[in-house]
Amino acid sequence: MQCLKRELGKYLLDVSKLIFGGAVIAGIMKENIGLAYVLPAGIFSALGIAYLGFTFIKPSKTK
Repeated sequence: MQCLKRELGKYLLDVSKLIFGGAVIAGIMKENIGLAYVLPAGIFSALGIAYLGFTFIKPSKTK
């Protein structure tokens, strides 16, 4: 079960990187989008998902 949680945490970290990259690329491209909404929403959601990922990866207390 610990291995499954670790893999889920890694997956969530990868998803957060993709969301952050998508928000940055959307800001770089000169499309007609609401940049004031896309960047904060992308950064906020990437941070939230990264936090979830780190909670699944946190090391066990027994060694």
